[in-house]
Amino acid sequence: MAAAQATRGQALASTFTLVQHHGGNYSTALTRHNQRWCHQSSCCRRYVMYTGQKFEDLLRVEQGDGGQPIPTSWAKILTVRRELSSSAEAVVYIDADAFLRDACWCPIFAPGVSMLISGDPPRPSWATGGWTARFNGGFFAVKANHDGRQLMASWWHWWARRKADWAGAGRCAGCMAEANANSACPIECKFGGRLTDQGSFDSHVLPKNSHHIRELPKGFQALPDRTVGCAGTVVHSAAGAGAGDAEWSLRACARLGHERNCVGV
Repeated sequence: MAAAQATRGQALASTFTLVQHHGGNYSTALTRHNQRWCHQSSCCRRYVMYTGQKFEDLLRVEQGDGGQPIPTSWAKILTVRRELSSSAEAVVYIDADAFLRDACWCPIFAPGVSMLISGDPPRPSWATGGWTARFNGGFFAVKANHDGRQLMASWWHWWARRKADWAGAGRCAGCMAEANANSACPIECKFGGRLTDQGSFDSHVLPKNSHHIRELPKGFQALPDRTVGCAGTVVHSAAGAGAGDAEWSLRACARLGHERNCVGV
């Protein structure tokens, strides 16, 4: 099957490296699923999981001797920047508690576009509260060109502005691991709050670079739900869900049918 095909004029589907990372516990069932998805995809050329020593080594290089620890959520920027320096045409990042369903999905970058993002998943019937952000950091795709690398550099720049808040005396100091599930964490340190990687992108990087960024259709990411959520190209567990919850989502969606037809988004 051809890895790239013309669509919407000059826009082409790009081959890519699929990246996940996790600094602690994660569902091996989900990572195995995403790895199989990559191998079956016409566009995914390589699957990379940063965990264990590989993940720690990446953080250590950035921290330097005696450097400040980097929260797992912020570290996604580092893993994507590392892979952008490889031979891939693009890099796709997906959280370790999420999985891809559409076996035919490929990132399509229109001329001038170097990043694809998707917003918060629509709220299913069982959920409380709401998700309204234009950018949900659990999934995004970056083209391996100058503009794509600049977007990631601009995003990482905000870690330098935020890291004092994540240091020992900072307001987010107690939120280094699993911040979203920690009731003691201030709201600005979780759920895409202004001191998080997602909040910093949404408030500062996206508005200044919207001409290089395409927002995928609402519902591209979906929260797991027996009736609605499995329609998403990406199914993303709710904040604070454990590995068992994520694996339940994978089984529930599998019972509803195999991967959807190609959607061309």
